[in-house]
Amino acid sequence: MADDPTRHRSGVRAFRVPDGKELWSRSSADEKEPFVGLLGFASDDRALLHPNFWDQVRAWDAKIGKDIYRIDICCRNAAIGPSGKLLASDDSGEVVLSDLGTGRSVKRIEVDPEERERKRRPGGFKRFAWSADGRTLVTTLPEDVVCVLDPVTGTERTQFAVYRGKVTNSFKSDFWRDGGHTIYTLALSPDGKRLLASALDGAYVALWDTRTGQQLAKLEPGFTINSAAFSTDGKSVFTFGDTGLGYRWDVETLIAAQSPKK
Repeated sequence: MADDPTRHRSGVRAFRVPDGKELWSRSSADEKEPFVGLLGFASDDRALLHPNFWDQVRAWDAKIGKDIYRIDICCRNAAIGPSGKLLASDDSGEVVLSDLGTGRSVKRIEVDPEERERKRRPGGFKRFAWSADGRTLVTTLPEDVVCVLDPVTGTERTQFAVYRGKVTNSFKSDFWRDGGHTIYTLALSPDGKRLLASALDGAYVALWDTRTGQQLAKLEPGFTINSAAFSTDGKSVFTFGDTGLGYRWDVETLIAAQSPKK
């Protein structure tokens, strides 16, 4: 909408795929919100989810753009599970799993006791990644740490740092102050056993074993990575950065090339 002065530049527009017809639009100006961030569709293909900045996740009827329900929860980021039935969001040191059919919280998992105790609002760069089988969920913690969760049992499996090298005091002050972090990319393999994460503003990218916390391979594309995804068979991982190009990496080749020689 940037070139159309009659329309607000920040909002949501829904289109019908076969013919491209616009079904409805909603402006963030009408909602009195600073932005609108889309999450995706629930399992019934009716609910369109988006975070209402700090204190709500709202479900819309995707056909007409009307509210179905609202989940009142303090969150900045959220992610819909692969089944389309669960939503993962953050709330002051806890990961909250909500039922998208009812809009009600069904499970809360404490991942950061310090943040929970202080009850401060969550950081602006918290990320989530689901495995395709819905049995593994990864979220980010301060100082470029990831937390691997079992969303079925509601328990934590492990935590480990994505970047373990030296970090300057200047970097800590600029990026990690007040519990911040710089993990902008998370991608889980379909079985949840491998994680690709980019830390240090996307400058450090590596593959990890989510069961042991062992780094399996480091990727060196020569530019920062800001998005990634595994192939459906888990054999390849795709990365995208600021160059406008996407790269495919063969997972086993990467791991074999960097494994210690016997």
